[in-house]
Amino acid sequence: MAAKPLQPSEQARKLDQEIMRIKDQVCRNWLQMGQVLSEIQLSLAYRELGFPNFQRYAEDRLGVSPRWANYLVCMVRKAKRFNISDQKVAQLDISKSLEIFRLDNAEQAKRLVSKTIQEDLPLKEVKRQVAIALGQPADTEAQTIRKVWYFSPSQWSVISQAIKAVNLETDSESESYAIELIAADYLAGIGLKQSRKTHP
Repeated sequence: MAAKPLQPSEQARKLDQEIMRIKDQVCRNWLQMGQVLSEIQLSLAYRELGFPNFQRYAEDRLGVSPRWANYLVCMVRKAKRFNISDQKVAQLDISKSLEIFRLDNAEQAKRLVSKTIQEDLPLKEVKRQVAIALGQPADTEAQTIRKVWYFSPSQWSVISQAIKAVNLETDSESESYAIELIAADYLAGIGLKQSRKTHP
C-alpha cells in the first residue's frame, strides 16, 4: 500500500475522498452489472432483444468484450455458490475480484477476499496468492500453456460438437477460446465441488 503524504493539502484530501466515493460506486455497479448479465444469459433474454447469442449482445449492445462479460458472470455465480456476500465483493476492485474468483475452492476464496479487504492487498499480491493456491509459479509472468490431449472417437465427437456450438454462438473460430468458455461456464454453475459428490 502506498505511503500517505505527511501533510496533504485540503484540495488533495477532497480529491482523494471524491475519487474513493466514485470508486465505491463503480465497484457496486460492476457487481450489479454481473448479476443482471447472469440473468440475461440464463433466461436467454438477449434472443428476445434480437441478438443471436450472448456474446453478440455483450459486444454490440454493451460495447464490452464477450470474454470479459463471461468472466463477470462467472465471478457473480461463484460468489453466490461460495456464499460470499455482495457487500464483501463490492469492497473489492473488479480486477481483484476477477482474479480471486479464478479459484474453485470456496474456503480459499473466502480467506483471500477477507485478507484482500482487511490488508488492502495490491493486485500484484492478489495474483501471487491466487497463483500459489492454484499450484502455479508465483514469481513469473503468465505464459502460454501448451497441452496435448488424446480423446477416443466417442469423446471427440461430443467435444467437437460443443466447440462448434460455442464457435457458432460467439462468431469465433478459436477452439481454445471455446474450451475456455465451456470450462468457465462449468465452474460458474455446477462446479468441481458438486462433481466430487458423484465421483469421489
